[in-house]
Amino acid sequence: MNYLVTGAAGFIGSAIAQYLIDNGNTCTTIDNLFTGKEQKIPNKCRFIKGDVSDPQIIKKLNDEKFDAIIHIAGQSSGEISFDDPIYDLHTNTQSTLLLLKYAKQTGCNKFIYASSMSTYGDHNPPKCSESTDTIPKSFYAVGKLASENYMRIYSETGITCTALRF
Repeated sequence: MNYLVTGAAGFIGSAIAQYLIDNGNTCTTIDNLFTGKEQKIPNKCRFIKGDVSDPQIIKKLNDEKFDAIIHIAGQSSGEISFDDPIYDLHTNTQSTLLLLKYAKQTGCNKFIYASSMSTYGDHNPPKCSESTDTIPKSFYAVGKLASENYMRIYSETGITCTALRF
């Protein structure tokens, strides 16, 4: 099978890409190396250096069909999102929209997204389930929740979307 794993220069993305390759799959990654390290990208993983929120970088995929897109890349700090909310919006939400659009255009019907527990906000007691109300308290959490809602809408077009709230 053929996978796109964004953010394979990071801890989680590199582990996922390596697992896929070790199990006989092909893998492509897009990573801007802002927080990741190129040496973490598995050797057999095709690497496109750039920001996944840039439509010109998405074009470098050349309409390749993937069996699944696993979107791990993005800015990952609620605190940092207050310093630059526009950057956070681009890396976490615009990137998701571009990849969902790409999935629809190329016939990819599986999309897995690294969301966040921060979408829940503060709850007392702190235990949460999927039915717990979401009350985001940072721009980061708002963007993650927005991406989940874009996925919900795209799922109506036949793409199976899964959000993992790490």
